[in-house]
Amino acid sequence: MENLRITSAPPTLSLYQQQQSQQQQQQHRPRRATKSDFGLRQSSSASLLSTNSNNSKLVLGQIPLSRKRQSTEERLNSAQWPSVLPLADRTIHRDNRCLDSMFKAQSALFLNGNCFLSVQTDVTAHHRHQAVEWLFDVCKEERCEADVFLLAVSLVDRFLSVHPIDRHNLQALAGVCLFVSSKVKAPQPLNAQRVAYYTDGAVRVDQIL
Repeated sequence: MENLRITSAPPTLSLYQQQQSQQQQQQHRPRRATKSDFGLRQSSSASLLSTNSNNSKLVLGQIPLSRKRQSTEERLNSAQWPSVLPLADRTIHRDNRCLDSMFKAQSALFLNGNCFLSVQTDVTAHHRHQAVEWLFDVCKEERCEADVFLLAVSLVDRFLSVHPIDRHNLQALAGVCLFVSSKVKAPQPLNAQRVAYYTDGAVRVDQIL
């Protein structure tokens, strides 16, 4: 009697299992991009660029579409430090002769403390005080540096110590000294029209120039 080999039939999948396998295959299969997808990507990348426009560093994974590169002139003119301290020169700062020559030059330009008594006949200390207050108010209004005000007062005092002047021309003298001082010390100097404006018509532009 021959031996009969009994083979079992392959198991059949149910309809539910077939649907589940098809859904899994569709999920793993890459989907073709459409126009709406490209618009989505462009809008998302644009939003990322707009949020990170103020920041110089980008978050990992965010690649900008276009970044404007600075020119060489802009990079060279951009201030990296607020100020640069000079190095000490041993030839100048370690030699007493340089300091002595500076003291001698200062003595030649020394202001006369009694200029109102010896030189000026019409201008008094009170008039000078009013002119200095006017200079201070103008510098404060224009937000000038402190060096501009100090140099303007120094120029006024130096002129009063060597040359007599009428009290009616004292404000014109102060305006001219402020104009010259701003030209020397201020990064953006004052113009003659602006200085004449603060005199309220007492000094003309041609007098300052």
